[in-house]
Amino acid sequence: MQPSIVVLDPTGNDTLSSYRGPGRYLQMMREALGDTIRFASDLSEVRADDTLIIPFWFPFQRPLLTRKICKRQLLIIFDVIPLNYPSHFPIGIKGYINLFLNKRSLSVYDGFITISEHARRDIQRLLPVGNRPVHLLPPYTIDVLKGPRHPAVLMRDLILPKKYLLYVADVNWNKNLPNIARAIKQADAPCVFAGKVFEEQKQAEARAATNPWLAPYKEFLG
Repeated sequence: MQPSIVVLDPTGNDTLSSYRGPGRYLQMMREALGDTIRFASDLSEVRADDTLIIPFWFPFQRPLLTRKICKRQLLIIFDVIPLNYPSHFPIGIKGYINLFLNKRSLSVYDGFITISEHARRDIQRLLPVGNRPVHLLPPYTIDVLKGPRHPAVLMRDLILPKKYLLYVADVNWNKNLPNIARAIKQADAPCVFAGKVFEEQKQAEARAATNPWLAPYKEFLG
């Protein structure tokens, strides 16, 4: 067999993951690259002359890869928010050990991929990536998000202006909802907030009353 680009795909047994970060990114790869890549559920399926892409990085869990197993290895890091805001992420001794191991294991990768210029700067500042490239590949709308349960489909019955803003995300502190609300008001632009948390607003309000991570969401609602 010819050497190929192999993407580790751990989402086969988790249907919800296809709608979340790494799962959406994997779907984007499928749509964009088609038969030019193959997906593997286990690292044992990777051959020595392949190029391997690991589509996730969990800094406080044990590293998935600690050595070279193929010709070229790339790691996708969505962001390093826990390292940028350590006070929000108390990790304990085990977490510090795993973070140390994860930082050390970055040496086995030939390059990295991330989703925004801000994340790239944080990765270069906070992680020991050296002069290895950190490629920028922003996600885009994928077909899996156009199914019958997606907000864009559910909004068909709403009467909306021709142009409007759409927010599809969670409501944790790092989403900066109060500033988003200020920007929307300043721009005087209509905005639709989509997601289960907005559908179940009463439950979210109750959690926001006691959960410090949701304090900005409480301010946003006010």
